[in-house]
Amino acid sequence: MKDLLYLSGTLKVSKNVESELFSIYRNQYKTVPEEFWKFYEEKISFDDLIDEATSIFGSKFSDKEIDELYSFYNTDLGKKVFQNYPLISMDIQTAVSNWAFNFTKLVDSDLESKGYKKKTVNNGNPPQPKQWK
Repeated sequence: MKDLLYLSGTLKVSKNVESELFSIYRNQYKTVPEEFWKFYEEKISFDDLIDEATSIFGSKFSDKEIDELYSFYNTDLGKKVFQNYPLISMDIQTAVSNWAFNFTKLVDSDLESKGYKKKTVNNGNPPQPKQWK
């Protein structure tokens, strides 16, 4: 399972996030001694994140499916999918957000032009489907 996470780049990205977080804190707290940061770098276990990610995959896929995923992600197409998946996910989230904004704008405009008044809900924010909350 850990091999699949390494192959996918998930752990590499996560390790980079860990380094970036420490860098951000070091920049925000410039007067804190280096010993403090070294202590926390040793105390915060990246292995905990690996175990959590392994558990997540294990809860979604059987051992056989994980073996099949590993085989797939060792192919050129599998590597390309893993490499592009984070960007694809972000693009899809942006597209959904834009679509929802345009939907709301169109429907609100049409209803208002017909003389309907919108009841203010959620502090004036448009209602969201349950899966978006």
